[in-house]
Amino acid sequence: MQSSAAFQKENYCGKRNGLRKTARIIMGSLTGACLGVAGNVSVWLAAVLGAIGALVGAFGGYRARVGLVRALHAPDFAIAIPEDLVAIDLSVFLISRF
Repeated sequence: MQSSAAFQKENYCGKRNGLRKTARIIMGSLTGACLGVAGNVSVWLAAVLGAIGALVGAFGGYRARVGLVRALHAPDFAIAIPEDLVAIDLSVFLISRF
């Protein structure tokens, strides 16, 4: 509920917050580097792509979520839970294929 209450505030900066953005970049880079080592490809390229993917996912997910909440007039959690499930499913699918 705390996430839902914060999300509905007008001045909510969520995933656009500087510290959170930095953490996403770092974790995306580390994840990409790990996948690069496992896939026997350039670790640096995989780290850069992981960071880019983390940012695209964060901002794209944020825009999609805001749009759906406003368009469907649904509570935040009704969109947030399926969004998380889709993100997990896509991650597992992509990692298992490559």
